[in-house]
Amino acid sequence: MKQILAIALGGSMGAVSRFMVANALIAAFGRGFPVATLFINVTGSFLMGFLAEWILQRVSFQGEYRLALLVGSLGAYTTFSTFAIETLYLFEGGAPLRAFLNIGLSVLLCLAGVWLGMFLARGASPTIIWWSPQLFLIGFLLPWMLFLISALGIHLWLDSIACEPLCRRVLDLLGLSFMVAAMTFWWLFRFERPPELSGLVLFMVIQGLLGAGCLALAAWLAESLAKRF
Repeated sequence: MKQILAIALGGSMGAVSRFMVANALIAAFGRGFPVATLFINVTGSFLMGFLAEWILQRVSFQGEYRLALLVGSLGAYTTFSTFAIETLYLFEGGAPLRAFLNIGLSVLLCLAGVWLGMFLARGASPTIIWWSPQLFLIGFLLPWMLFLISALGIHLWLDSIACEPLCRRVLDLLGLSFMVAAMTFWWLFRFERPPELSGLVLFMVIQGLLGAGCLALAAWLAESLAKRF
């Protein structure tokens, strides 16, 4: 009975959170493309990967708390059924390119999100990160390469629907904020003691500049591809 109550409580919190986030994103971007469902599923996948790895293997949580967070909250927050019906509506509405783009982005970004969450939760020694080319590649270059590819795809889609500049800036800011926060957490879990505040701020500024460069490059590539094709 305790498990059912825990799942019900967590599910109510996750459903309400999804409702609020979806309404806010729909108000900002409209319903031309399921941005809200995509954002919800990607962030939910990231949280699922992070919490599943961190709670189940690094922290001894009671079973009820695990069920409330993983099964209840995240199970109600993410929504595969909404993704499916919105994709079908795009096909029926004569927008097959948007439908296939939604499928591709959802699969790619959700898998990347859950992988990134698990990778952040597992942690590793900072000495190993610096001296191992493989881990340095995974910890720095690969996430920003995925971010650049994702940003390029999103900019191409925004060009295809003639999105307003404000929507572009909001979406860029959301993506950049998520990436900087994810990279910062990734490094924080690798130090036995938290770094000084000045070092943390400097690291976040550097990551922000890298992200801004990726966004600028993605915008330039999208513009070049649009002129060529």
